[in-house]
Amino acid sequence: MSLKPLCAAALALLPLAAVAQDSGASPVTKDRSLRAAPGTPITVITDLPDVIYEGRLVEPGTQAASASSASMLAPRISPIPPQRPRRLAAVGEGQRRAGAPLPEQPRPELQAMTQGEQQAGRTTCTSYERVIQIVDLIERGETQDALRAAVPCLEQLGASRDVIAMASLAGGLDDLLGEETISAAPIRSFAETGTLTLDHNEQTVTLQQSYETPVVIAFVATERGGQPVNVRVTEASGNDLTLRLQEPNYLDGTHADERVNYLVVEAGTWILPDGTFIEAGVLDSNLLSPQGFKTVQFDAAFDGTPVILSQVQTSNGPDFVTTRQRDADATGFELTMQEEEALNDGGHTAERLGWVAIEAGSGRSGNISWLSGRGSGVTHSGGSVGLGARVDGGVNVIAALSSFAGGNTAWARGRGSTDTAFEIFVEEDESQDDETEHASETVDFFVFDGAGTLGAYDYDDFRE
Repeated sequence: MSLKPLCAAALALLPLAAVAQDSGASPVTKDRSLRAAPGTPITVITDLPDVIYEGRLVEPGTQAASASSASMLAPRISPIPPQRPRRLAAVGEGQRRAGAPLPEQPRPELQAMTQGEQQAGRTTCTSYERVIQIVDLIERGETQDALRAAVPCLEQLGASRDVIAMASLAGGLDDLLGEETISAAPIRSFAETGTLTLDHNEQTVTLQQSYETPVVIAFVATERGGQPVNVRVTEASGNDLTLRLQEPNYLDGTHADERVNYLVVEAGTWILPDGTFIEAGVLDSNLLSPQGFKTVQFDAAFDGTPVILSQVQTSNGPDFVTTRQRDADATGFELTMQEEEALNDGGHTAERLGWVAIEAGSGRSGNISWLSGRGSGVTHSGGSVGLGARVDGGVNVIAALSSFAGGNTAWARGRGSTDTAFEIFVEEDESQDDETEHASETVDFFVFDGAGTLGAYDYDDFRE
């Protein structure tokens, strides 16, 4: 499959037009006819990083290339959010050669390996030129560019230890990166993405790898069946994932085929080769939203509020149930469950809830290109998030409500996607009444370009 890097797509996210607003129209009836016109824009509020393409910096909001030529763009440097202090000093034991002379060479412009060079196995990270470039940038105080040059080398562990160890002799890099080090730490396959067609019947998916504590996030990306619906995980263990579509109790439970996108992550804290933090975890709870929320505290050192996705991981209670989130910041968030509106004041059997937090941005890990972000102004009417560049095979999105502006039972649902955008809305059920208007919510999303696996460093490798 020919895939355009989603890094390119990030360039057009920031300048999207105004927020989709509540029109104040009459309540939605069961024909669910009140919705925004296709293409109604949703404001993306995430501060996404600059990306360097083919040796030139493309500012956020600038079109990198036409859709027809987007496939020719390969990010030379993995995107790093501004002011992101990296904690990856690839200094192996014995690599600190105090007083080792640095070669006197010209200091050329910053260069980085292209994707093609990586695939060809070239070891440009070992060159003295790269060391001098990093040292030069550190000395000039351009630490973020130094990291942009150094971090991609981490994928070539044997080379990267020499490069960053030598650069460290100039001083400054240790203070920037912190005390943790990579000492030939392995990159581990820790997550995977996929898509499937799903209805109300249980379906078991054989995953590409086995997990000790899998955290599953699944999202209904289409609206082929007009009734409200969400994904219910029945079981996830080892390399098996069983799930189905679940309608609220007041409906007959039979639902048309929908496209479902999923992400499976091993519980823990992970660092992608470009330095992006991802954390996944689980907790047990029987709380519904009227009874309160559970507090989740992150283990990862996020610099800002990450993109957060959540999902009920079990089917201990048969009633329809979904997760709701609120009050997220760099240290954690709050999480609860909601049953259908007519039953949400009651109780629910304890379930296991799973969540995944990832820094907003874009990149490539393993064989997956990804983009994560946050959109505001999402209501029952819905809207569109445009990616600005074409992605062969279509856009695969997973999304979750990350705010709690409206207390009625609600969840995020897709209305399909093209190769340049996806449609999303806030869905309510009609168990208590026919009114399904919902307040403006914030939606966190994760976009990927196909089925595959992601690789990262285990954060535990850097703990004392």
